[in-house]
Amino acid sequence: MKLVFSTDSFKLMGRAYPNFPLILNSAMCIVPEALDFLINECVRRGRVNSEDSWAIYGTAIYDYLAFCEANELAWNDVTERDNPILAVYRDWSISECGLSKSTVNARLRVIIKFYKFSFRQGWISSVPYRLEEVRVRSPKGFLVHTDTSGGVILAPDVMVKNTRTTLGVLTHHQVTQLIASITNPEHLLLTRLALTTGLRKQELLTFPVKYIRNPSEFVGSKYHVRVNLDPGDMVLKGGKPRGIDIPMGLMEDLWRYVQLERGRRSNITGEHQKILFLNSQGLPWSSKGRGLNKVYNDLGLPFHVRPHILRHTYATHSLYFLRKLKTTFDPLLYIRDRMGHASLSTTEQYLHYLSILESDVMDQFQTELDEMCRGIAL
Repeated sequence: MKLVFSTDSFKLMGRAYPNFPLILNSAMCIVPEALDFLINECVRRGRVNSEDSWAIYGTAIYDYLAFCEANELAWNDVTERDNPILAVYRDWSISECGLSKSTVNARLRVIIKFYKFSFRQGWISSVPYRLEEVRVRSPKGFLVHTDTSGGVILAPDVMVKNTRTTLGVLTHHQVTQLIASITNPEHLLLTRLALTTGLRKQELLTFPVKYIRNPSEFVGSKYHVRVNLDPGDMVLKGGKPRGIDIPMGLMEDLWRYVQLERGRRSNITGEHQKILFLNSQGLPWSSKGRGLNKVYNDLGLPFHVRPHILRHTYATHSLYFLRKLKTTFDPLLYIRDRMGHASLSTTEQYLHYLSILESDVMDQFQTELDEMCRGIAL
């Protein structure tokens, strides 16, 4: 069995879908059930838009089907809910492959969707799991009135019990260390943009240069500049547009970068580059590579730094400042819209991490973010 990704020649109704996951059996023929499921989840339903998400779905199904093939198990030979095939796969993934519980649960969720789809299609007469009651954390504050679960939901019994994952959030002191350790001007601008907007890694590395404008154009904007992100210009999760607020001081520095250093780099290849940040060869950073992770690793800091940690740091610190300023609007709604969260419950997770902030410490990052928050609150 093999997992491959399509070229432009793979088309559905005349439209090309490059990089779509295709699962081949031992005879190098496409597994039809897997293809139908992936088309349904990744194309027809319209909720899994990014190629990275396609790869996650394809990898989960491939891994499971390859496991079944290697152990001479038929994935569709499930005539009763007590069939242990999923439990055996789960235990193998943890004990033999060394996968984390969260990764195994993520794959199980995709596989369970595959079984539900197969059941609806009539390919199987039952699914190899049962539903059991599981206690969950009830929402608090803004969403408490929407909860009808009573703290109990039904979940497949094959899922691994997992502890709540702690979000990586930098303290003010750690942000100060991070900023002070970066000597490369471009890396510093990338980091400041992440810390003050909460952009995802792919969003940072596909951010268009046309969004950076001369600060003198923004009449009356003392604290921040609203920039509306368009999925036609850059990679956005789910292809959903949203607005971010860039501090005026950062916009001034980004404009200076565009006029000077980036201008020099863009002349290296002689080709027009629409992306803001260019590497030393005058080309855009790879949004799928680990170049930015290596930048932070090479700093040798005593704490972990990744683009997603900078995103969590932005959300937590901004929420803290906006709540402290007692704004006339709900800070959670503001952060949700800036982060591009589909659900407010996702944003609520940051409420649990406000206690790590050292409110008596002021630094360059806090001052920049605080000024922006004050502008928002006015």
